[in-house]
Amino acid sequence: MSKHILFISSLIAFIVWVFLNNIFVYPYISLIILLFFSLFFINYILFSHIRFFIIYPFLLSFFLLGVFISYKEYQENSLKYEQIQKNFYTDTNKIEWEIQKLDTYNDYSKNYIIKLKKINDKIIENPIFWIVESPYNYTFFSWDNVFFESKIYPFQNFSSFNYEKYMLSKNLYFKAYPWSISFLWGKEKNKYITYLEKLRINILSSIHFLYPQEEAIFLWGILLGARENISKDLKDDFNNSWLTHLIAVSGFNITILILFFSFFFSFFPPFLKIVLISFFVIFFTFLVGYSAPVLRASLMGLLWFYIVSLWRKASFEFLFFSSLFLMILFNPLSLNYDISLQLSFFSVLGIVYLQKPLERILYFVPSFFAIKESLVLSISALLFTLPLIIINFWQMSIISPLSNIVVAPTIPFAMLFWFLSIILFPLSTILGQIFWYITYIFLRFDIYMVHFFWSLKISLLQIDFWFLSSYFLIIYYLLIFLFLSKQKKYYSPL
Repeated sequence: MSKHILFISSLIAFIVWVFLNNIFVYPYISLIILLFFSLFFINYILFSHIRFFIIYPFLLSFFLLGVFISYKEYQENSLKYEQIQKNFYTDTNKIEWEIQKLDTYNDYSKNYIIKLKKINDKIIENPIFWIVESPYNYTFFSWDNVFFESKIYPFQNFSSFNYEKYMLSKNLYFKAYPWSISFLWGKEKNKYITYLEKLRINILSSIHFLYPQEEAIFLWGILLGARENISKDLKDDFNNSWLTHLIAVSGFNITILILFFSFFFSFFPPFLKIVLISFFVIFFTFLVGYSAPVLRASLMGLLWFYIVSLWRKASFEFLFFSSLFLMILFNPLSLNYDISLQLSFFSVLGIVYLQKPLERILYFVPSFFAIKESLVLSISALLFTLPLIIINFWQMSIISPLSNIVVAPTIPFAMLFWFLSIILFPLSTILGQIFWYITYIFLRFDIYMVHFFWSLKISLLQIDFWFLSSYFLIIYYLLIFLFLSKQKKYYSPL
């Protein structure tokens, strides 16, 4: 048995057992199931494939590691809950906290992620993160220390969605609605973080100065994932045309960044090229704000780049399961309850395993202007994520492939021409203006298409399977598996 298969099998064992123990919670249930699995596995290899016996110790070790990691996370979460609920849960409390970042906002309020520091003069030693919903007229900045009075509210589950566990997968425990807000002091920021914040503000300000409002906001999103000033109407149009992923930093942005710098540094020695590209990806990650989706996208992008650069042949299984393993180590609950992580990884699976079969099925689609490629990639990702979308959001888009075909291919060109306009403008005003105008044309086209696709009122279908959701999920992926088993000779991952 090759080392590659042994490594992949061990990672899968870890992932499966984290998933199961997140459901069972108590490790003795997982260990009982593990005992039955061990008896079955040993019986199978003794009488059928004795050469596979070498894999058992590795699987067992990673099984136990998965149970340990999951249960350790459960214990830590329970201790933090008890610490708050036991002493402060029902009363109005005087709370001191430190701002981490602005999370979401609307026309009336802003949601900040905060780190709890003190409740009623009791210092909180273990870091506990909350969501605080403040009135819109209050503006806070990272590392500000603020005092307020509030009750403490747990996250409430609704319908079939476990909202409490979903927030826990993001390390968020409670929510507060403060009053009597007073600013205490601001913690002195690291000079590098201050530099990144100023650079980000300068980039956003220059874009806002050069482009009309909607185009500027769109460019903010595709470059830096910034959506601070997006209007509710424009945000709804992006959501309903299923193009929101374009204004959020994802693997798409990281891939474009790596490809661009790979071309730019193509004449550099290989080692120096790897170091420089790694630096710029990490720099970009901190510049846009190192949230879980950004970290996930950067991690997968760099792993893919290292595999291609160092081994010349990418192993999709190594890339996929290593990335998932590392993300689970940060927060085991994310495997079960973070829908963004699930959609990210399932869309990758769809693109890898369905791309070749769909290219064969859609042979009649023209290839010019990357029409066929865009259609295949969109449908591949959609087919693998469709049940997750329906179960979690109770709706699906019937125009998502078409909207992505039209808009997505223009994004790299908009990014490239904007970058060229910035570089060339100091050297030649005319060239800078030409590339600026080309960028504007792409942005204007994309905004127009976003509005157009949402104007098609038939774009969304409401679907709810109620208690049959689990059966739908199982049957759907069984059908996908059966389809792929018949198409083996037509696909080859990466």
